[in-house]
Amino acid sequence: MSSDIKQLNLGQKIRRLRESRGKTLQEFGDRVGIDAKLLALIEKNEVYPPVATLLNIAHACDEELGYFFNVTKQDRPYSVVKKGKAEVVPRVYPKGKNPFSYTFRTLAPAKGAKKMEPFLVEFSPKKEEVPQVAHDGEEFIYVLDGNLEFRLQDEKVKIGKGDSLYFESKYPHAFRALGGKKARAIVVLYPH
Repeated sequence: MSSDIKQLNLGQKIRRLRESRGKTLQEFGDRVGIDAKLLALIEKNEVYPPVATLLNIAHACDEELGYFFNVTKQDRPYSVVKKGKAEVVPRVYPKGKNPFSYTFRTLAPAKGAKKMEPFLVEFSPKKEEVPQVAHDGEEFIYVLDGNLEFRLQDEKVKIGKGDSLYFESKYPHAFRALGGKKARAIVVLYPH
């Protein structure tokens, strides 16, 4: 685990949110859609959850995603991130692998009281299919560069530069770049 991730101490922050609400691992896991055993591993910083899971936890606790990344909220009705200054959302994976092949850059980290979470996402090419995930909410994707394969349960759809996609993220889904090249897209998550 990188020192940046350790410094964030996500597990302790999640445990603090859970305990401040008087919830057991099972109760909190049910509320945010995580198995209690997995939640226990997350709280011990043994597993790092995907961004969508952090977003669900934040939403369920009336917090912003920035809470987990030590971002100070601004008291303004807008947020600006200058070109090249979007921060990478840190992620850690088992055995040093990134099974999802996504790199997230947050595009509105300091804006408080957001209903949506916008990201610039880079998808690395992978020959094998990436695992599908499901979480509450909806997603919008606009492809800036490259080509993507979108899987929703058993269905596959190819989208490319200039294409957009809107879907309910409660269904298992995954993306991967096609053609051996990276792809980039604007991704907006809206948790319910």
